[in-house]
Amino acid sequence: DPNLLPVEGLTYLMSLLGAGAKLTPWYIALYSGAVSPSSVWTAANFTATATEITSGTEGYTEANRVTWTPGTAAASAISNTASPAQFTINTATALLVNGVGMLSAAAKGAITGVLVSASRFASQRSLNDEDLFEIKYTIALTSS
Repeated sequence: DPNLLPVEGLTYLMSLLGAGAKLTPWYIALYSGAVSPSSVWTAANFTATATEITSGTEGYTEANRVTWTPGTAAASAISNTASPAQFTINTATALLVNGVGMLSAAAKGAITGVLVSASRFASQRSLNDEDLFEIKYTIALTSS
């Protein structure tokens, strides 16, 4: 599923070439909205626009967004394939997930920090109680 780097994420990445401060760690957030990422998404509007899943009773049991732990960057890409972000699902029926975002703030529903990337799944994921949902997230840059 392709990801989109919104203007906020691109601006942050460009700041690293200058005097910008490196933000770490990064966190993965799940969202349920039937929406595709837009270049105008930001950390401030991600929760409301994407309908971030923040509940521990109809969502996932982890107290915060899950840390993204990447390996070494290579071939213009960086990924957490060796260490996927793991979400323990807690739901009475089914949890419907449409996509993910990568943000610099740990708290579920936080409207601070930077949204560096977001991706809508090609098809909605339906998860059951006690499922372990793993997210392998790769960011690749290409020149055009």
